[in-house]
Amino acid sequence: MKVGPALLLLVVVVLLEIQDSDSKRNKCSVYKKRLTTCYKQVKALKNPPGRCKINKKWYNPGALTYSRYTENGCNINVCRNGKVFKRTICREPKKPNPVCGRPQSSDEQGVLYTFDPTRIVGGDVVRGNPYPWQAGMLGRRGGIISTSVGCGGALITSRYILTAAHCVKYRNGYEVKPEEIAFIIGNHNLSIPSDATYDDKDIYKVSSIVFHEDYRPQNSYHDIALIKLVRPSKASVVCLPDASDMFSGYNGVVTGWGDQKFNGSGSTVLRQVTLPILAQATCNDYILTTGQENTKDEIICAGFPQGGKDSCQGDSGGPFHVRKTSSSPWIMAGVVSGGHGCAFPNHPGLYTNVAKYLPWIKQNMDN
Repeated sequence: MKVGPALLLLVVVVLLEIQDSDSKRNKCSVYKKRLTTCYKQVKALKNPPGRCKINKKWYNPGALTYSRYTENGCNINVCRNGKVFKRTICREPKKPNPVCGRPQSSDEQGVLYTFDPTRIVGGDVVRGNPYPWQAGMLGRRGGIISTSVGCGGALITSRYILTAAHCVKYRNGYEVKPEEIAFIIGNHNLSIPSDATYDDKDIYKVSSIVFHEDYRPQNSYHDIALIKLVRPSKASVVCLPDASDMFSGYNGVVTGWGDQKFNGSGSTVLRQVTLPILAQATCNDYILTTGQENTKDEIICAGFPQGGKDSCQGDSGGPFHVRKTSSSPWIMAGVVSGGHGCAFPNHPGLYTNVAKYLPWIKQNMDN
């Protein structure tokens, strides 16, 4: 029995029907264009001599028969020179596992910035771009973008920034509107020209703002908010913690454009400071001394007993990073929330414990 191009066409039809009827096989999407390419490759063999026996059936040289689907593609059998050659076709490109907490491109690791000592209390200038997810909130009025950062934030997906609720809901009850702010991402040197527009590649419009429904501006409880961007960012994202993560005893790194001293001045260069994280029981006891109620471990405290190093105004909403080991990715353990002054003795900085808000974050993201 002679088998020719008609069999190849039949196989194409069968492959497409199998894909439609079996959802489990959708991992290999069989496109007509790709099958046509495969058909041409088989036809180009020019019918070399030697028939093949495939699954107890004989096929002429160049014949193509469906074998099975795999996770990575469609395995097929090609008859050539009397032997069966197995090939994988119609392979979908594997989606890489999402990588977080690490700079991914050379652009995110390169430029060294000049030293500017007027930010985060007791910290150092950030050199290169080890925190590409760092975001800065810019104000907008009458179409003009502010050239200074009012709050920080961190990119947790390509479209969402995690920040503090008090950055978007003020003590007087005013709620910031999406059209009143923008974010700069991936540029640690905030030398923003006065004629900057929302079309600049590092500046992102805001689509929506969601702050925690139980947030009250009078205290630090539930001080967390999500910002959705109009367009996705290509910058690397920071990792979120696991729900069971506890960071007591670790050192954390705060990054931001906050003042170097209480009620100090601003700067255009990102800075960082490393702070020890207090035991949770100690943190809870401290919060009670401020006249506030028990926060049920929803706040992280970090700082030195003698003070001298801390986050400050302008750092609010920014990431408080932790790395479990020197080779681990950065985790956003906390959101800069508040504290008594900046770097005062016996007054640690307060950070919203992100691990306690993972269900809320998931609930308030589109996907």
